[in-house]
Amino acid sequence: LPISLETGDLDALEIFTERLRRNLERERISRWVSVERYFSACLRELRGDPRAVEDIRAAIDELIECRFLMRIGSYLAFLARAYLRQGRIAQARDAITRAIDYQERQGERWCRSELQRVNASILLEDGETVRAEKLLKEALAEARAIGALTFALRIATDLAAHWAATD
Repeated sequence: LPISLETGDLDALEIFTERLRRNLERERISRWVSVERYFSACLRELRGDPRAVEDIRAAIDELIECRFLMRIGSYLAFLARAYLRQGRIAQARDAITRAIDYQERQGERWCRSELQRVNASILLEDGETVRAEKLLKEALAEARAIGALTFALRIATDLAAHWAATD
């Protein structure tokens, strides 16, 4: 599920979400209900449902409440991107701040560069280009340091788009 979401493969995301939903019909494990809600809401948001953002937030809140925090920073980063797509900068900033806080407390270095990239996107949208560019460079170095090639490519693409837009 996370790989389908992060790579933007909506068909696979739909298939795996449905599989999880069917598994939950056979054996209802309460923590996984919120995971299914999260991925289903992400799929709906990516397919254009503006109301899905609040369902994403609610599912994340449920996961935090039951202390199921694995990948929560990544989940919050997706929420931040969804808020940003709707032009809700303050909420995007709040979501990415929470994501970074959880990532640091849990030591989930694997997603740090992606959180930095999302944070830089928010800064760019808010007109803070110098801070955003610096953060993208830091994120690229972080992604390279841990061998996260997909994250490095995303960051480099964002940095190149920024440079192209600003000559």
